[in-house]
Amino acid sequence: MIANLKPLHEEMLRRIIRANTDLHERVASLPVRMVYEADDDVLYIDFGDPQPSATESVENSLYLRVHPETLKLHGIEVHHFSRRLPESPPLRALLSLIVHMAVPSAEELPGLVAQRIHELLPG
Repeated sequence: MIANLKPLHEEMLRRIIRANTDLHERVASLPVRMVYEADDDVLYIDFGDPQPSATESVENSLYLRVHPETLKLHGIEVHHFSRRLPESPPLRALLSLIVHMAVPSAEELPGLVAQRIHELLPG
């Protein structure tokens, strides 16, 4: 049963990536808020004001919060953050892109974000 869901889950992640080709412009124009809750060891990253969202798991402790209709990314949750960060170079790279916008041009950011998300996919 669970194996049957894997292709659907991976297709949803591909749809999210395609829906966020304008991520660089949106992140650059919106306030980015990062909150770390030490008691739960969760890092929350929000882009812009709170809005309705659906949550899609990238892997067991990394979640994307997207608008349920447009699939525009407006938040990321990293559970078990203090343990995951040292173990996951793709996660560190993704956070670096978001926090520092460390890319040569705006055109390259969506591809780099998509690449990092693909690196985090299981198998």
